[in-house]
Amino acid sequence: MYFDILMVMSEIIEKEHEEMEEKVVEDLSQLELTSDSEHSSDDYSTTTPIKSKKFNTVGELKKEMSKLGLSLKGNKEELKKRYKKYIKKQEEKEKNMHKVIKKVQPFKYYCVIDYEATCEEGQAFVYPNEIIEFPAVLLRSYTGEVESEFHEYVKPKNNPVLTKYCKELTGITQEQVDGADYFPEVLKHFEAWLSQFSDFPYENVCFVTDGPWDIRDFIQKQCVASDIKRPVYFYSWLNLRKAFKYAFRLKNQKRLNEMLAHIGLTFEGREHCGLDDTRNIARIVQFLLENSVTLKKNIEYNRALKQ
Repeated sequence: MYFDILMVMSEIIEKEHEEMEEKVVEDLSQLELTSDSEHSSDDYSTTTPIKSKKFNTVGELKKEMSKLGLSLKGNKEELKKRYKKYIKKQEEKEKNMHKVIKKVQPFKYYCVIDYEATCEEGQAFVYPNEIIEFPAVLLRSYTGEVESEFHEYVKPKNNPVLTKYCKELTGITQEQVDGADYFPEVLKHFEAWLSQFSDFPYENVCFVTDGPWDIRDFIQKQCVASDIKRPVYFYSWLNLRKAFKYAFRLKNQKRLNEMLAHIGLTFEGREHCGLDDTRNIARIVQFLLENSVTLKKNIEYNRALKQ
């Protein structure tokens, strides 16, 4: 996020919230593994394995490809290549479908969020930020796989014209926000999407952010700007930087690219694109899940603060 430049200032602010934060696991080696049998039967799905077939004629190949809904354009070699690619992709899906992480997590889902907001160079938190991109990636804790994604742009209410700095930083265009809905409507769309997997107020979902800003600050500012109450599910969440620090016993919290590098990954996509940022944060969460790190909520918004 572009507010990384305020890391030092934010850490000072975070100290005021320390007494409200839950302790996260500090050492990977201390974590216990639990058996697959602890998962309920509805957490898995089974399908008939897809296997590659041999064909004597191009006609037989085309007939099978037609059943699978594949394009029949191209010569014999192109058709064979397309068919093999499809089979390989399906095999990978089946492999992931049956992959089970042996560590039982406290939540069924982890919903990663990383907003982009209106901004101006040099003004940082002084600027009246409004959310203009609302992305979310939902991970299933038992497999670590992406269950679904949500993504919408948001029309800012008070400062509808994006600054040149904001457009260059985020890659978001004026046309994209002009054609979007205002935040209250987008929030309804988000809730409708998430309600496909969990009942409101999503008690089996843990929201995850890269740092405290997205839910602590952006949501607060946005709710004031939109004249709505803070959603009840946005009072506690997981600050990934803090969890990552404790999991690896690091001296200081790391930024997104630093966390990726620490586990041997590099950023994929465009930095400061909300959806790409969210997907990369989700990759770190997946790594921690696969390595049996218990992921708990570790930050709570002070309910006594007034809207």
